[in-house]
Amino acid sequence: GDKWYTKDKEEIKLSVFKANEKLLDLADSLGIQEDDIEETRQSYMELKNSRKSYVDYETTPYVELIQQRMLEICTYLNSQTITYEGESLTPIHLVRKYQDYDNSKEFKFGGRAYAPYMSLPSEERKKIKINGQATKSHDFSASLTSIVYNQMHGIPRQDVSTKIQPYDVLGLDRSVVKQYMNTLLNSTKTNFSGGIMNYYNHPKRKQKEVDAHNHALNSYGGINKIRDAVIELNQPIENVLLKGKQVGGHFSWIEANLVHEIQHYGCINWDVPILTVYDEFIVPEENNDAMEELLFTVGMPDEYTSPYTKK
Repeated sequence: GDKWYTKDKEEIKLSVFKANEKLLDLADSLGIQEDDIEETRQSYMELKNSRKSYVDYETTPYVELIQQRMLEICTYLNSQTITYEGESLTPIHLVRKYQDYDNSKEFKFGGRAYAPYMSLPSEERKKIKINGQATKSHDFSASLTSIVYNQMHGIPRQDVSTKIQPYDVLGLDRSVVKQYMNTLLNSTKTNFSGGIMNYYNHPKRKQKEVDAHNHALNSYGGINKIRDAVIELNQPIENVLLKGKQVGGHFSWIEANLVHEIQHYGCINWDVPILTVYDEFIVPEENNDAMEELLFTVGMPDEYTSPYTKK
């Protein structure tokens, strides 16, 4: 099977295969001719409701833009040589996955792209090569939180981690504050504690993360006190915290739009092959400096405007 195969239900991906000579010979022996084959156009977007059922949707300017962007990204990436331990990772077909939390049949929650290589652990992703070159990884500092501050207060994303320092809660490991912030953006006061407990009790959680959280619990005296300390440090965005998954899902939508806009611009305009893993960017070593510049210079078109965007 694929080297990124996993039994983790949250990580399982569909298999990808290419037709080889034996399969073509089999088709020929069965009398299947080229004219008999109909290729279905694959979509680059899917929308699901809370029951995880697919939702029919109308074509809007946003849908047309995303379909075109993702088509161009995938076409470009599939013209490159991308390998993991010598095995080809192409063809790549990125599907943006959205949630219809409010039954509006609109694309405004979620939207991250998924592909099989994304389930490789971070250490294994370092073995990916693009056009024979070793690769470098980049990501935003305080990615989702910096987007919230940028959208609500107009603070440049690159300045949030230094000027606001949203994760610098006294005595807490950064990973703990980051997880609490993510949960604050995607839960309500009622289910916040349950969300934190589910995260740290998950069997795949690294012991280092669990130990850091246990230390925080001992220092602060409980989940709610840690929560309140994180909120106090981030008062400028307090009115979007603990408002539930629709708010968090919408800011994730903004983040996904930005990630793939940067990817598209780099691939198509700068001829820089860019793989994404959520908010991580993987590029050939020779494009390391270019990727650093791309992170904060690409803007977003009007189709990505959010009600939270500071006018």
